[in-house]
Amino acid sequence: MIRSLLPKTPLYIQIWKDRLRVRNPRSLKAFDDKPIVGLDESKGKNVISAIGATAESTPCRKVYPFGHPRLIIHEFLVAERLMRYAFFSVTSGWFFRLSITAVVHVMEPPEDGPSDIEVRALREMCVVAGAREVHIWSGRVLTDAELLSGVFRGAA
Repeated sequence: MIRSLLPKTPLYIQIWKDRLRVRNPRSLKAFDDKPIVGLDESKGKNVISAIGATAESTPCRKVYPFGHPRLIIHEFLVAERLMRYAFFSVTSGWFFRLSITAVVHVMEPPEDGPSDIEVRALREMCVVAGAREVHIWSGRVLTDAELLSGVFRGAA
Protein backbone atom coordinates (compact mmCIF):
# COMPACT_ATOMS: atom_id res chain seq x y z
CA MET A 1 0.00 0.00 0.00
CA ILE A 2 2.66 2.53 1.02
CA ARG A 3 4.83 1.52 -1.95
CA SER A 4 2.11 2.63 -4.39
CA LEU A 5 2.21 6.16 -2.90
CA LEU A 6 5.97 6.55 -3.33
CA PRO A 7 7.44 8.29 -6.39
CA LYS A 8 8.88 5.73 -8.79
CA THR A 9 12.65 5.79 -9.10
CA PRO A 10 13.66 4.56 -12.57
CA LEU A 11 17.09 2.98 -12.83
CA TYR A 12 18.58 2.34 -16.26
CA ILE A 13 20.65 -0.85 -16.22
CA GLN A 14 22.95 -1.47 -19.16
CA ILE A 15 24.67 -4.84 -19.22
CA TRP A 16 27.70 -5.75 -21.31
CA LYS A 17 29.86 -8.79 -20.76
CA ASP A 18 32.68 -6.56 -19.47
CA ARG A 19 30.76 -3.56 -18.11
CA LEU A 20 27.77 -2.81 -15.89
CA ARG A 21 26.19 0.64 -15.84
CA VAL A 22 23.31 1.54 -13.53
CA ARG A 23 22.11 5.13 -13.78
CA ASN A 24 19.55 7.05 -11.77
CA PRO A 25 18.17 9.78 -14.08
CA ARG A 26 16.69 11.74 -11.14
CA SER A 27 19.89 12.16 -9.13
CA LEU A 28 22.28 11.58 -12.07
CA LYS A 29 24.23 9.13 -9.90
CA ALA A 30 25.75 6.21 -11.77
CA PHE A 31 27.51 2.95 -11.01
CA ASP A 32 29.74 2.24 -14.01
CA ASP A 33 32.35 -0.46 -13.52
CA LYS A 34 33.57 -3.84 -14.64
CA PRO A 35 31.14 -6.57 -13.56
CA ILE A 36 33.66 -8.48 -11.48
CA VAL A 37 33.06 -9.75 -7.98
CA GLY A 38 35.94 -10.87 -5.79
CA LEU A 39 35.08 -13.67 -3.38
CA ASP A 40 37.09 -14.48 -0.29
CA GLU A 41 36.77 -18.20 0.42
CA SER A 42 39.25 -18.34 3.29
CA LYS A 43 36.69 -19.07 6.01
CA GLY A 44 34.74 -21.69 4.09
CA LYS A 45 32.12 -19.16 2.96
CA ASN A 46 31.94 -17.02 -0.15
CA VAL A 47 32.25 -13.49 1.20
CA ILE A 48 32.42 -10.57 -1.22
CA SER A 49 35.76 -8.86 -0.76
CA ALA A 50 35.79 -6.50 -3.76
CA ILE A 51 33.62 -5.33 -6.64
CA GLY A 52 34.51 -3.91 -10.03
CA ALA A 53 38.00 -2.96 -11.15
CA THR A 54 39.15 -3.19 -7.52
CA ALA A 55 38.48 -6.94 -7.61
CA GLU A 56 41.00 -7.37 -10.43
CA SER A 57 43.90 -6.42 -8.19
CA THR A 58 42.58 -8.08 -5.02
CA PRO A 59 43.91 -11.56 -4.16
CA CYS A 60 40.64 -13.48 -4.28
CA ARG A 61 38.56 -15.69 -6.57
CA LYS A 62 37.18 -13.53 -9.37
CA VAL A 63 33.66 -14.16 -10.70
CA TYR A 64 32.36 -12.60 -13.90
CA PRO A 65 28.55 -12.85 -13.60
CA PHE A 66 27.85 -11.69 -17.16
CA GLY A 67 30.92 -13.24 -18.80
CA HIS A 68 29.46 -16.30 -20.57
CA PRO A 69 29.81 -16.47 -24.38
CA ARG A 70 26.24 -17.75 -24.98
CA LEU A 71 24.22 -16.58 -21.96
CA ILE A 72 23.41 -13.16 -20.54
CA ILE A 73 23.81 -14.25 -16.91
CA HIS A 74 26.57 -16.69 -16.08
CA GLU A 75 26.52 -16.64 -12.25
CA PHE A 76 23.02 -15.72 -11.08
CA LEU A 77 23.62 -15.33 -7.32
CA VAL A 78 26.71 -13.22 -7.84
CA ALA A 79 24.92 -11.10 -10.47
CA GLU A 80 22.09 -10.53 -8.00
CA ARG A 81 24.50 -9.34 -5.27
CA LEU A 82 26.31 -7.09 -7.73
CA MET A 83 22.99 -5.58 -8.85
CA ARG A 84 21.96 -4.99 -5.22
CA TYR A 85 25.26 -3.18 -4.62
CA ALA A 86 24.77 -1.06 -7.77
CA PHE A 87 21.18 -0.16 -6.76
CA PHE A 88 22.41 0.87 -3.33
CA SER A 89 25.15 3.01 -4.92
CA VAL A 90 22.76 5.10 -7.03
CA THR A 91 19.81 5.53 -4.65
CA SER A 92 19.92 7.53 -1.47
CA GLY A 93 17.91 6.47 1.53
CA TRP A 94 15.66 3.48 2.10
CA PHE A 95 12.61 5.56 1.13
CA PHE A 96 13.62 5.70 -2.54
CA ARG A 97 14.77 2.10 -2.60
CA LEU A 98 11.18 0.99 -1.98
CA SER A 99 10.03 2.27 -5.36
CA ILE A 100 12.73 1.24 -7.85
CA THR A 101 11.63 0.64 -11.43
CA ALA A 102 14.42 -1.20 -13.25
CA VAL A 103 14.82 -0.78 -17.00
CA VAL A 104 17.22 -3.51 -18.13
CA HIS A 105 19.01 -3.07 -21.46
CA VAL A 106 21.28 -5.92 -22.55
CA MET A 107 23.81 -4.17 -24.77
CA GLU A 108 25.23 -7.37 -26.33
CA PRO A 109 22.15 -9.58 -26.68
CA PRO A 110 22.39 -13.12 -28.03
CA GLU A 111 21.96 -13.37 -31.81
CA ASP A 112 18.32 -14.48 -31.57
CA GLY A 113 17.55 -12.21 -28.62
CA PRO A 114 17.21 -13.30 -25.01
CA SER A 115 15.34 -16.51 -24.32
CA ASP A 116 12.28 -16.60 -22.05
CA ILE A 117 14.36 -18.07 -19.25
CA GLU A 118 16.98 -15.32 -19.60
CA VAL A 119 14.27 -12.63 -19.46
CA ARG A 120 12.88 -14.31 -16.36
CA ALA A 121 16.36 -14.47 -14.80
CA LEU A 122 16.94 -10.75 -15.49
CA ARG A 123 13.59 -9.89 -13.89
CA GLU A 124 14.24 -12.12 -10.88
CA MET A 125 17.74 -10.70 -10.43
CA CYS A 126 16.39 -7.14 -10.31
CA VAL A 127 13.46 -7.96 -8.03
CA VAL A 128 15.69 -9.72 -5.52
CA ALA A 129 18.13 -6.79 -5.73
CA GLY A 130 15.30 -4.44 -4.76
CA ALA A 131 13.31 -3.43 -7.83
CA ARG A 132 9.55 -3.20 -7.50
CA GLU A 133 8.95 -3.19 -11.24
CA VAL A 134 11.18 -4.50 -14.07
CA HIS A 135 11.07 -3.71 -17.79
CA ILE A 136 13.33 -5.35 -20.37
CA TRP A 137 14.32 -2.88 -23.08
CA SER A 138 15.88 -3.59 -26.47
CA GLY A 139 16.86 -1.12 -29.13
CA ARG A 140 18.48 2.26 -28.90
CA VAL A 141 19.94 3.75 -25.72
CA LEU A 142 17.35 5.68 -23.69
CA THR A 143 17.91 9.25 -22.56
CA ASP A 144 17.28 10.46 -19.01
CA ALA A 145 14.20 12.38 -20.21
CA GLU A 146 12.77 9.22 -21.80
CA LEU A 147 13.39 7.26 -18.61
CA LEU A 148 11.64 9.88 -16.51
CA SER A 149 8.69 10.07 -18.93
CA GLY A 150 8.27 6.27 -18.90
CA VAL A 151 8.57 5.47 -22.63
CA PHE A 152 9.94 2.05 -21.67
CA ARG A 153 6.58 0.94 -20.22
CA GLY A 154 5.56 -0.64 -23.53
CA ALA A 155 8.56 -2.99 -23.37
CA ALA A 156 8.34 -6.66 -22.41
